[in-house]
Amino acid sequence: MTCCKTACLAALLAVATASCGRKVTSYQPPPVDGLRLFAISRITGGARDSLYVRVSARNDAKEQRRLESGVCGDPLTIRVYRGEASRRSTPAWDSALWRRATDPPNQVCLTVAIIRILHAGTSDDVAAFAIPVRAVLGDTLSGGRYRLTVVLNSSGAQAGEVPAGTIDLRVP
Repeated sequence: MTCCKTACLAALLAVATASCGRKVTSYQPPPVDGLRLFAISRITGGARDSLYVRVSARNDAKEQRRLESGVCGDPLTIRVYRGEASRRSTPAWDSALWRRATDPPNQVCLTVAIIRILHAGTSDDVAAFAIPVRAVLGDTLSGGRYRLTVVLNSSGAQAGEVPAGTIDLRVP
C-alpha cells in the first residue's frame, strides 16, 4: 500500500513539475477580424444638457463574431479633445478618469458578464453612455467645439479610439 501511494505521489509530482514555468490559460479572446466599430455623439435632454454617445458594430466577416465585456470597468470610455486636436494630443476630459474620481470602486469584478453575438453581415448597437454636459466641462473646460472619441472596452474589439464626431459643448 505504501509503495502504491509513493508511486501515485511521484506521478503527481512529475505532472505538476512538467507544467511549471508555462502559463496555462483556457481563455482565448474571440477573433475580431471583419468587425468594424462606429460611434456617434449628440446633445440630448429637454434642456439640451446631456452628452450622449453610442457605439455600433458591424460584422463584415463571413462568420459570426462575439463581443465580450465585463463589469470590471466601464464598457465605454469617452475622450474629449479641444477643437481639432491632433490624434496624439492628451484628452481634455476622459470618462474613465472622471468615473474613478467620482464613483466608489466596483467591489465585484466579472471579466465576462455580457456576450453579444453579431452574425455575419449584421450590425447592432453595442454600447451607449449619457452624461451631463456640466460634468464634462466641469470647472476647467469652457464651452466650445470639441472632438470626441470612444474606446469600447471589450475583449472582442480592441480597435483603439473610434471617432465619435465633433460637437459643441455648452452649459445650458
